[in-house]
Amino acid sequence: MDECERCITARSPHLYEPPFSDLAQGPESLFSEADVDNICHRLELIKARATVPKAA
Repeated sequence: MDECERCITARSPHLYEPPFSDLAQGPESLFSEADVDNICHRLELIKARATVPKAA
């Protein structure tokens, strides 16, 4: 399991469960490895930008 797959599995385990798994076994079944890496990277960026810093 590569780093991106661990990222997706850890952050979005529901992508490997119904109804998503009814169509494919996971994102890597639908997209190329490069696309999955890009998706993972973008999800990390979204999470980082959506995190509200705690007040000091």
